[in-house]
Amino acid sequence: MSENKYFHYNLNNVGIHWYLSCNKNIDDLTYSPYLQLRCSNYVDPWEDKSSHYHSKSQEIFILLEGELWMLLNDKPFTMPRRSLLLVQPGVPHMVIGGKQKIRHIVLKVPHQEDKWIQTNKNTNYNNIKIKMTENHFKREIDFLTGFFADLNEKKNQNNWLLGYGEAIYQTKRLCLAYMDFQCEQDYIENNHNETYHYHNVTTEWYLTIKGYQILLIDNNRITISPGYLLRIPEKTPHLLLSYSYPFEGITLRTPAIPNDKIILKE
Repeated sequence: MSENKYFHYNLNNVGIHWYLSCNKNIDDLTYSPYLQLRCSNYVDPWEDKSSHYHSKSQEIFILLEGELWMLLNDKPFTMPRRSLLLVQPGVPHMVIGGKQKIRHIVLKVPHQEDKWIQTNKNTNYNNIKIKMTENHFKREIDFLTGFFADLNEKKNQNNWLLGYGEAIYQTKRLCLAYMDFQCEQDYIENNHNETYHYHNVTTEWYLTIKGYQILLIDNNRITISPGYLLRIPEKTPHLLLSYSYPFEGITLRTPAIPNDKIILKE
């Protein structure tokens, strides 16, 4: 990959195919050896052709709009609007439908040596879908299968959901935080102390869903508008300057490595 201090991606018009991937020319700006990413922008619900699992990758679904119906370990599972689902390697899963237009992001980490393994062909899931729409349907997931977070709940906002240390779900694959600030007071109350820093090994990613955020990189002010993703490679000093409110976004670090943050200036 050609050296650059950052990469700025517009995800607003990206199709459902893998956008960031190692299956690209190494000089392509969307070449990504560790994190694979695809997204959809207000598409109709669909049914996957088969159930499958991944040999090495964790797969993370982030649903922003609509509702997704899935089979997870052959059990029905629903994702409501504003929710996150992490599926561990070896766990069969598939999408079997949903409601309303779907806007979502899918991540795979790591993905370079991962194998996609089919488990069974699509069949008629109408009876399962009926059960999933009943009021008493209960969503269940265990630690070995993965992790689910309702992003509408305060406990899942403005902290590390995935990662190490105080993260809610421990994983060495990546760190992920969902940010939701309705006003500046929300930001202040969450005790965020932004510093000018870089990471020795990890790549940091900033995604804006609503509002915008401004970062400083090499004396350049970079505005990340809704639907845009900023990728900051290792050893690149940067500082988050400000948000507009209300703000909604996601911050990622890949991979999850403790003590990798080097602070240059408080």
